Amino acid sequence: MRRTALLGVGFVLCLLVGGLRARAQPYDYPTAKPSTTWANTDATLRHHVTYTDGSVARSALLQLNPARFGPSFAYGNSGALMTAVTTGIPQVVWSANRATPVGEGATAVIWSAGRAVAGMSVNSDGNLVMFDGSNRTVWQSFDHPTDTLVGTRLTANSSFDNWSESRIYLTVADDSLAAYVDAKPPQRYYVLGYSKNAGAYAAYTNGSLTVLDRPGGQPLTTVQLPAIGADTVQYMRLEYDGHLRLYEWRSTGMRWEPVADVLHPYPDDCVYPTLPGRVQLPGGRLP
Repeated sequence: MRRTALLGVGFVLCLLVGGLRARAQPYDYPTAKPSTTWANTDATLRHHVTYTDGSVARSALLQLNPARFGPSFAYGNSGALMTAVTTGIPQVVWSANRATPVGEGATAVIWSAGRAVAGMSVNSDGNLVMFDGSNRTVWQSFDHPTDTLVGTRLTANSSFDNWSESRIYLTVADDSLAAYVDAKPPQRYYVLGYSKNAGAYAAYTNGSLTVLDRPGGQPLTTVQLPAIGADTVQYMRLEYDGHLRLYEWRSTGMRWEPVADVLHPYPDDCVYPTLPGRVQLPGGRLP
């Protein structure tokens, strides 16, 4: 069985936790200084998770939640961020090289920020930050989103097991939260909220996804979602078929289950994009 750095199961868009306390851990190492090196082996990176297909994600930096509940974040092999390492099955929320996970014991340079820095830290909000000698941010992962709820644009994976970027993306535009197929010109297949004043803002909170005219401003529209129950976790993800799905961890079955399809395009699911080589079926399914 081939062991790779990361499992191609897709990225987390956002994760919320309700009433769940993380187990006490004897480690919390969120920062690294220059000249720190890691090898992609169990001997060097001892805290790791192995997925069902044999892929392994190892932690190089780990930020435990300071409130003792909610998501924790780890920066690991293949330049990836994992979340909720103490809850259920860890999910990947960001990767510097999303389409090319490295092999076991790899020593090649797979990614570089391209800037001289004094240190690197993974924050409690999941932002991987590189800073200079004055502690000023010179690079952060939030400026380079994949399909997670950071920045202003999410780009879905090409398929379930192919992490390269697809042509489907979700973005906060001046007037709305909108989903597109990247074309010339871009083809919009979904829009949520509309404001004549520029500066739309989207907020995912417990039980809702809301588009506002500005941060802290008036809501333009709200999508009601299942609230987070006690002792459970939710996350939302833009997926390769164009759907934005909400998942919840079910401890009884020990698995993540979809609990809501967040977007509700008009008039029905047949408006989801058709990509070259695929036939879009009613219900949003792609063969």
